[in-house]
Amino acid sequence: MTICSTTKPLVDDIEKEMRRVFNINDDLEVRLWNKYLSNTYEHLNKPENTVQDAGLYQGQVIVIEKKNEDGTWPRQTKV
Repeated sequence: MTICSTTKPLVDDIEKEMRRVFNINDDLEVRLWNKYLSNTYEHLNKPENTVQDAGLYQGQVIVIEKKNEDGTWPRQTKV
């Protein structure tokens, strides 16, 4: 997936494009994760950040996670 923009793309732009590509309704709550190593993820929790500010680069793997119907998340955030 490629995000093209005349301005600096935001993390929110990635979410919108992923929702479109994977046919995820706007009313479903989602979270984005930046995948680093084989099992290292960083929660992208600031949609207003630019892609650059979020530390993302070309070829970076981003995971979109949908909230379960029971209100839980498949991947629990470490507190």
